[in-house]
Amino acid sequence: MNLLYKITFTVLIGVILCSCSGNSSKGGNPNFSGYPTTTFTIQDKSELIGGVMAQGQVGDILLKNDRIRVIIQKPSKNAGIFSFGGIIIDADKVRSDGTGGDQFGSLFPFINVEWTLNYHGYDVISTGEEDGIKILRAYGTIDVYDYLDLDFVKEVASGAIGQELTFSRRFDDRGNPFTINENLKGLDTEVITDYRLPQGKSYVQIDTTFRNPSNEDVLMPVGDIINGSGELHFLVSGVGFGPDFMVQVSADTVCIIYEGKEGVDVSYGYFYDLSQFRDAENKRLASGSITYSGVTFLGLGEGITNLLPIGAGGTPKINFTIPAKGERTITRYFVVGDGSSSSVLEAGMKALKVDTATISGKVVTADGNPVSNAKVAVQKAGGGTIVVFRSNDKGEFGGKVPVGDNSFAKALGEGRYRFVVGKKGFHKNGTALAGECDPNETTAYEGMNLNITCTLGETATIEFAGPVIDSTTGAPTAARLTIVGEDPSPENTTGGVFEDITSIAKHPFGIVDNLYLTAKGTIGNSDRTSFSLEPGVYKFVFSHGVEYTTYEMDITVEAGSNVVIRDIAVQRVIETPGYILADFHLHNVSSPDSMIAPEQRAIGAAAEGMDILQSSDHDYLFDYGPVVERMQSKGYITDDIKTIVGEEVTPNHYGHMQAFLLAVNPDSPTGGAIDWSDTPKDEVSPAPDYCMGLEEIAEATRAFPGENVVQLNHISDNPTGVPVAAGWVTSRYYLESGAPLLSSFADPVERRLNPRTNGHGFPIDLGDSSLVFEDFDTVELLIGFDFHRVETHFIKSTLPTWFNFLNMGLRVTATGSSDSHDEIWNPMNWPRNYVASDFDPRDGLNTEFSADKYASAIKNQKVIVTG
Repeated sequence: MNLLYKITFTVLIGVILCSCSGNSSKGGNPNFSGYPTTTFTIQDKSELIGGVMAQGQVGDILLKNDRIRVIIQKPSKNAGIFSFGGIIIDADKVRSDGTGGDQFGSLFPFINVEWTLNYHGYDVISTGEEDGIKILRAYGTIDVYDYLDLDFVKEVASGAIGQELTFSRRFDDRGNPFTINENLKGLDTEVITDYRLPQGKSYVQIDTTFRNPSNEDVLMPVGDIINGSGELHFLVSGVGFGPDFMVQVSADTVCIIYEGKEGVDVSYGYFYDLSQFRDAENKRLASGSITYSGVTFLGLGEGITNLLPIGAGGTPKINFTIPAKGERTITRYFVVGDGSSSSVLEAGMKALKVDTATISGKVVTADGNPVSNAKVAVQKAGGGTIVVFRSNDKGEFGGKVPVGDNSFAKALGEGRYRFVVGKKGFHKNGTALAGECDPNETTAYEGMNLNITCTLGETATIEFAGPVIDSTTGAPTAARLTIVGEDPSPENTTGGVFEDITSIAKHPFGIVDNLYLTAKGTIGNSDRTSFSLEPGVYKFVFSHGVEYTTYEMDITVEAGSNVVIRDIAVQRVIETPGYILADFHLHNVSSPDSMIAPEQRAIGAAAEGMDILQSSDHDYLFDYGPVVERMQSKGYITDDIKTIVGEEVTPNHYGHMQAFLLAVNPDSPTGGAIDWSDTPKDEVSPAPDYCMGLEEIAEATRAFPGENVVQLNHISDNPTGVPVAAGWVTSRYYLESGAPLLSSFADPVERRLNPRTNGHGFPIDLGDSSLVFEDFDTVELLIGFDFHRVETHFIKSTLPTWFNFLNMGLRVTATGSSDSHDEIWNPMNWPRNYVASDFDPRDGLNTEFSADKYASAIKNQKVIVTG
């Protein structure tokens, strides 16, 4: 959950306002069988890109040149964020060894706030043989964006800020404004997008054309939805990495860059033709964006408060105009880089024909030795990071920056810059920085070639002489190292200088770092046995889950020292015969709001002493089984960890559910996840779409073979807990006022569900609303985020709700899980579940695991939750 978990009113506004528009002329159920086979069509799995985020399938389109490869999905209907095909879903640089390293999520249009494009066909316009430009033309219909329903923001806003907020009916998918709104109904709802890949370039040019055959100009906000996903740091260039919500909302988004984490050698970027968005005086219009659960919504040339004005009866101010009897094309560029943000920015500036200056230099220690993998951030004067350069093995770095010689180029950078150097584990005394650059600022001009030297401060090395030992068995084991102390050079809290500092990557006060150590004594999914640490006084805490002692060391780290850690042992002091340990709810990169690799999750599970590693990603099925086997074959894991496939079914407008004991379908881009947004009533048109009701989601779960479990996640969260979002009555207190138990005060039509089947008024009885059902097995009372609000949230809300279910005769099991999206702020295995089991190799019991018995125990209340 994470950002999905704590959705505030402001987030909802931001999501809505950074959006776009749409319409359609043809109805009927989606039929994607008619798309042609082209010269770009993938005929064999060997042509797929591959990688941790790869979703491509045979039948999709592959655009490739000498530098990059991009997969455009064939027309289809998908579970999850990218509702429809015809969009970019995989991308990588060309690799000489033929391997794939895709880390990208998806990129698709966002139209008129609650619509997108549903592509249903395509043609090859050019194979590139004549001019070196490959062109794929995709044909789409403006269709409701199934994944998010945002029209209830008006009511949320009134309760949150005490003021009305105007959510115009022209943005409301409960009707079809493209047939009833006087301004929109003249728009052609068939839209064309051309994907152009030139030879020798690292970007795909995306041209989307809207046509207006009517006699009046049409006003409609347009933009894109971008989910970098993967092991990537999100940068709004000029604002910062993972910027604070309000900072991003009020900023001008000129481009978006996804920089690879350390060890990731692919990066991505989104740019658009700035000159296409001007006001009546020919001045550039700023673009607003907001990032919500790892997904960025960008309204091109539109301001947030202009689209959603405060005050009752306000009129949205829309800038984007499609002329009468004419058409208008928007041009964007999707860039693939080498893992750095600098490679992405350079390619984007080339696409936009922006004049540049060259910055180069070297990063060294105080005694002049070169430093590799250091970062040099280029920041706007008085602003945030524009780009980051990385030093190579010789300490050298370099790249391009915009000189800002015209009004449009100034948006990327006005030419006045400052430089900040950083590397984890280094600190310059008397500052909150890792070092300093000379010069530390400049004014760039076309053709300039500036050379700078960046000198890092003091550091020390921590080295592991061997693995942590389980003294109970004498065998090496994976373990967690928590470094307690004060970080002398913390990241900026409003926008990261060098990396994403949102809740995905931020640190609680007093925690410098968490490291997972393998059973080989290496750090994470690597063979590294040492790391750099800033000089200071620390407490090292080694642990192996709640059943083991911790090993604590007070360490004074001197500058220049090499501290060797050896002879670390933990001992099992709590035996749990007949019980196995599981965290039912955690996320990896398969979820759009997590950047944790599956391999890191597997090592973490072993380090936390878990017996079961269970997937639960947003609308995606992931199998940890092969990952655990790979980590075991490398010697990183020695524990006998079993795996379970699950899914967090994520309807944000009526609550999150969890389904587990599912099975991955390798021929599905989402692993065969339950698509709650797909029903037979859907049309390929701008007309209202419908979602599955809660009972239908449960039925889809039960359709998988085996003993399935249906869980209501974080039941008291507002608005993603089902009882809250669906307006359930669970207390007998309301019986006297005529509100039956398990009735609902929510209107299913407001949630894109079928209308009630009987009666009128509220509440709606069980059986008459698709927002109420009884076929669930477990309720999640606690997640990791809840420990700061135990009294108000757990004692006063979730626990009474569970008791209410029991008093109704619903014998549902109470569970608690981490809902972890990261490793530090909200780590896995806290809280946790002990499940009764005859499989328990840790206690010398049966080594044969039965997933069905595991699920049956959970459904039959044989679970103990610990915090």
